[in-house]
Formats: sequence, C-alpha cells, structure tokens
Amino acid sequence: MKSYQNLKNDVEQKLKNNKKENALGVISKSVFKAVRKVRTGVLINSKFFNYE
Repeated sequence: MKSYQNLKNDVEQKLKNNKKENALGVISKSVFKAVRKVRTGVLINSKFFNYE
C-alpha cells in the first residue's frame, strides 16, 4: 500500500498536469476563436466591400 506522502505527490503531479493541459486548452480555444472571427470578418469584407 502506498504511503500518504506518495499518494499526495501523485495527486499533486496529476493536478499540475491537468492545469497545464487546461491552460493549453484555453489558449488554443481562444486562438481558434480569434482566427474564426478574423475569417468571418474577411469573408464579410470580401462579400460586401469588394468594388472591383
């Protein structure tokens, strides 16, 4: 059976890993949203403001 300290260390390591993954997830989602907004803006601008 694992000691309390070993269990505590395992849990802390898992939490750190989860925080890193969550941070990466949040960053990638915000970048994706920004790119999507830019693409939408480009499509709207090319549709309505193309005077060629």
